[in-house]
Amino acid sequence: MKLARNTIIESMRLVDACSDAITDGLKGNPRQIKRFLNAFWLRRELARVAHIPLVKDHILIKIMVLEYMSNDRFDDYTMASH
Repeated sequence: MKLARNTIIESMRLVDACSDAITDGLKGNPRQIKRFLNAFWLRRELARVAHIPLVKDHILIKIMVLEYMSNDRFDDYTMASH
């Protein structure tokens, strides 16, 4: 499947903007980073299919890094937002 040029450019910008948060949060572990990115793309696609337009990629990445780094803090965050 060929990706559209705009999709590739958008992905590169996202990687450039969020790579520090991902590598620092996951301590540079390649397997965790791959697992993280697969989970990110899955969640992003689920949001698109569910017609949730307000999901911003950089915010989703930061929330997911928090989830990976500290489940307790992530739970506190999700409870506070309800």
